[in-house]
Amino acid sequence: MSKKSKYDVEYGFADQREKFSEKYIDFIQCMPNIKSAIDTVLKAARTKNRAQQVIWGLARLAFEDEFQAMILACANGYSHFAKQPLRALFEKVVTLLYLKNNPKDVQLYLKYRHILRYRQLQRLPGSTRDAKTRRNIRRNYKNNKSKFPNKSRWHKKTIPEMAKEVGIPDSFIELAYYNALQEAHPSLIAILHRYDWKPDGSLWWKDDLPPVEESEDTLKIAHFFVLKALEEIKNYFKVKSADEILSECAKDYLRAWNIPNPSGTTTLISC
Repeated sequence: MSKKSKYDVEYGFADQREKFSEKYIDFIQCMPNIKSAIDTVLKAARTKNRAQQVIWGLARLAFEDEFQAMILACANGYSHFAKQPLRALFEKVVTLLYLKNNPKDVQLYLKYRHILRYRQLQRLPGSTRDAKTRRNIRRNYKNNKSKFPNKSRWHKKTIPEMAKEVGIPDSFIELAYYNALQEAHPSLIAILHRYDWKPDGSLWWKDDLPPVEESEDTLKIAHFFVLKALEEIKNYFKVKSADEILSECAKDYLRAWNIPNPSGTTTLISC
């Protein structure tokens, strides 16, 4: 039995979380079904080959890391920062959808690690003292470098190009990739988002956090990506037991974001 800590630390802003809960109660009420869907799909999936293991792993990272981190940031008033985990979520979902449709590229994805390890060795020659390991890194790089004309990514296609190929709308790509890029990198736009222009032309850092409404687009698009990925993975692994819960999740999504559903659709794959 683990010993209970004498510290009870609550980090964040209670007033922001209260505003968030009031504004996004419909979204919050989607969480039990989302968790149930994630558990149902991932626990039932049978990963029999390397491609399936990669796709399953990317999904697990996206659902358990980026999606949760983004919600925590938004709930505490950091809607600008939340775009950083949104972009990470987007890239993982796009990659797993692309690999699902192009399973032969999984080997290329896996072999890119040899490029990354070599580049690290070039940056930090002392990162490994073992001569055999260094020789293996250099040999693997030499054997695989021709497969990667652009050493900064694993595929000749960019993430936005892959996103279009798997059916992600341009407006979602703009928000989740290009707009989020401004927050992930040291851009002037990210700085200006946090400044107030005064009548005398001076700039002052905003004391208040962004309005709670500024989290809406980030939450809505992340919610969509998670459900789309779940539906695609369910079909990929043939998890029929998840049909009902994912149908409920689709209804929850449309209801939470007040999206009309005249056709009575119960899937987001074609959205």
